[in-house]
Amino acid sequence: MSEESQNKSGSAFERDLFSAQLGELVEKRGAIAHICKNAGLNRQQFNRYLSGENIPSLATAYRIASALGVSLDSLAGQAVTREADPEKMPLDQLFNENASPNTGLVEPGFYWEITRYGDPSDQFVLSLTHFIPQKTGGLYYRYNQAARADGTIVPQEFWGRYYEAEGKVTVFQTNTRVRNTMGSMALRRLDGYGAELAGQKMGHRFISGARVTTSITALKFIGREVEQEPNQLLTGIKLRSEIPADIMVLYDSVLALSEAEPGRLHF
Repeated sequence: MSEESQNKSGSAFERDLFSAQLGELVEKRGAIAHICKNAGLNRQQFNRYLSGENIPSLATAYRIASALGVSLDSLAGQAVTREADPEKMPLDQLFNENASPNTGLVEPGFYWEITRYGDPSDQFVLSLTHFIPQKTGGLYYRYNQAARADGTIVPQEFWGRYYEAEGKVTVFQTNTRVRNTMGSMALRRLDGYGAELAGQKMGHRFISGARVTTSITALKFIGREVEQEPNQLLTGIKLRSEIPADIMVLYDSVLALSEAEPGRLHF
């Protein structure tokens, strides 16, 4: 299903609200051509969002927000209010007020993220992950596909925030469609691995009773841009033989390191 057909399903109110907020931000932030270039969109597609004809997918909204230099909340027109009680503060505000400035641990752009699916298992979850830096920390977006019992493919999107501190990257994220999973990751760069990241992932699933899972994860840097939209990439639950060799080599190296030196990746 194309993005255009997907996002005409939003209500007229939602489209008008997004259109009004986008128009206001564009007026403040500069030329549309520059915004389109940085967001990887053509002018015709962007005009549909400005006119209220369509609203973007979450992945596209991330790119637009990044090009505008604002948070997703700001792009969606959701006011962020200051609260005295930290437990009631919006996540964006907590990050911006308490996290340290970025230290360069995260290379902005796209990564292949791989995690073992079950244990023991020869299956893995392969996702496309995007780190979008902001002044403090940044936005985290992850996409993969899941197959239902009837064979239909369901897109899964996870989003959250990350920050850098004390030599590691901490990520908090949740899935956006079903909202039955919350998770966190503690990642770090390893000597000799360039921009690649590795660490431990913890997930809290709320299906048939709450349960917690932990696993080793590795992220292989792709680049600042990808040639295809995330929903066209081959992600999801994969057998070892279906995963590109360079990604599998990275994961196996990280797994061996975690077993030989548990303290390196277990925070």
